[in-house]
Amino acid sequence: MEGRAPLPVQGPRTALLGTEALRNHLGDLLARPPARLLIVSAYVTRIGVEWLSEATRDAAIDCDIVARWSSGDLLSGASDIEGCRLAMARGWRFHVLPDLHAKVTLVDETDIVVGSANLTGAGMSLVPAYNREFGLAAKASPEDVLACRGLLDDAVLVTQPLLEEIAAWVADNRKKELQKGPAFPDVISVQLATVPTRLFTAELPWLAAPELVARLTEPDQRVSGSLRHDVRLLGLEPRYATREDAVATIVSHLVSSRFWRWLVNAVRSQPDHEIRYGAITSLLHGALCDDPRPYRQDVKALVSNLYSYAEMFGCGLKADRPNYSQRLAVVGGA
Repeated sequence: MEGRAPLPVQGPRTALLGTEALRNHLGDLLARPPARLLIVSAYVTRIGVEWLSEATRDAAIDCDIVARWSSGDLLSGASDIEGCRLAMARGWRFHVLPDLHAKVTLVDETDIVVGSANLTGAGMSLVPAYNREFGLAAKASPEDVLACRGLLDDAVLVTQPLLEEIAAWVADNRKKELQKGPAFPDVISVQLATVPTRLFTAELPWLAAPELVARLTEPDQRVSGSLRHDVRLLGLEPRYATREDAVATIVSHLVSSRFWRWLVNAVRSQPDHEIRYGAITSLLHGALCDDPRPYRQDVKALVSNLYSYAEMFGCGLKADRPNYSQRLAVVGGA
């Protein structure tokens, strides 16, 4: 059993903390209590939120919780509706970020705790059969705060109507003895779909679409550099027997990619749901988080790749060149 001795951050971070030491250190930070709190945890359950409420002594806190909440998470009990209900009853905001796997706590934008523990009974050692976790604590830098708060920009805020809609679906589908739980219906999936507001250069394709397809179907092409990057980015195989196979696979993966969701939203948010080359270049340059930022000329090359994807694959966008000026538009103006 690990002790309750306080674990102040004396250097850049604490030593590595085991399960109970991690929970105890976080509990010490929360006991102040903080004025502002951000909890990022792939899984969140009621027992975890109850502990959080007790640790903060039921104080009035500006609190945000971000969870993953896939359909499987909720059907299996890895996360539960009750945790969200309790958080919202406390006046806290609950968000969903479907591709989340991180576990981070930001306290008053001055202290940060990072580890493997979720805000659950097993993750926080609140039940007898708990998980073996590790984590560490440090003083939060401005860059840490920016990165953590940036998750909120990409997450979906759970409203009361959305919560009730998801709760009803979970209750109905838990009654079905399915080996593999179903996915959320479209009416819920659409509401939980997130639109990235920040991107890194590594999250964008490095090859134009025609070159990517050509290299994927070359029998003796060595997979390296930009081709390896794009294969990993889109979850592709390194070789395809035919051009049709390569195109079909790219299209099936493209629509759910972060960069494509960003692009479609960027076009849709413009007047008349269309945008010219210069404007999309400016938007992408502003959205990139690389440090240092890429040169505008490099951003133009990335935009050209995006344009080639719309031109070759469509996937909700139309590419044309009215008066020799490249333009992207949402198909049907929707």
